[in-house]
Amino acid sequence: DRGVIFFYNMLELRIDAIKMIHFSRRPLCRPAQNIGPWRYIFVLLTIFAVITNAYIVFIIGDTVDEMQIGEAARWKAFIVMQYIAIFCILCVFALVGTHPVSASKIKAKREALSNRAFQKAVTDKSLSAEDKIKREKMREREAILQHKI
Repeated sequence: DRGVIFFYNMLELRIDAIKMIHFSRRPLCRPAQNIGPWRYIFVLLTIFAVITNAYIVFIIGDTVDEMQIGEAARWKAFIVMQYIAIFCILCVFALVGTHPVSASKIKAKREALSNRAFQKAVTDKSLSAEDKIKREKMREREAILQHKI
């Protein structure tokens, strides 16, 4: 009974591998304007990290024990430090914005190079069959990028 189950699982693995290798196609890469909803998830994770780290330092850690302060003072320090840290982090997020300048420069360079390569492929009259296929793939990518399919 176990041998049949093992054989079935091995057969299923082989069939899935064949399907993945021969019948599935890698999706085309499409650039995005920004990271979208992930930005808010990163902000939330950062705030939770600040709270957790402040808790570890002021409530659990040994650093505050050496200062000989009471339990109430620890909680006050914990609350004050987490608010200060969260405020600083939110200021950094507000200053950076959603479109960093370096990303805009890289995007502009990529578009310029793409346009230059596309123009070169279009103007060349003596193209082989392989070059024509490459040109068509490039046109397909350009259409996808233009229309954001």
